[in-house]
Amino acid sequence: MASCLGSETKFQIEYIIFKQSFISNTPNCKQADFMPLIGYARVSTEDQTPLPQSEALQTAGCVEIFEEHASGGNRARPVLARVLERVQSGDTLVVVRIDRLARSLSPLLEVIERLEAKGAFFRSLQNPCPSSEFFGQRKQFRNGGSGSVSV
Repeated sequence: MASCLGSETKFQIEYIIFKQSFISNTPNCKQADFMPLIGYARVSTEDQTPLPQSEALQTAGCVEIFEEHASGGNRARPVLARVLERVQSGDTLVVVRIDRLARSLSPLLEVIERLEAKGAFFRSLQNPCPSSEFFGQRKQFRNGGSGSVSV
């Protein structure tokens, strides 16, 4: 049977299906055997609470949530280190916002490279960017262009 859909229409349908897989009430996002979602919540000071972040991560379907009280500028974060050791191939590390994971580009790329090396993914609830798309853009950014920009 020949397909009557043009390539643009196929792309739109695939995009809708892909986008639906990231909506928190979509069943496959909450199934631990599909793609385990591991949440990481960070607050900067002891008087702040990670509860709102943890609730958002739970709503998004995270099967495990790790909470940390540490400054974003402090790169020695033991809970984050434990999370990165825990993550396995196929898992997705989820944060509410990218700044909860890292405050600048270099540490963010380090974390994402570690995830990529393990075959894991990254997702931010408020800054949506599918990690496979991000990885490709990062590689293109690092390897392409005039070479005058370094990360």
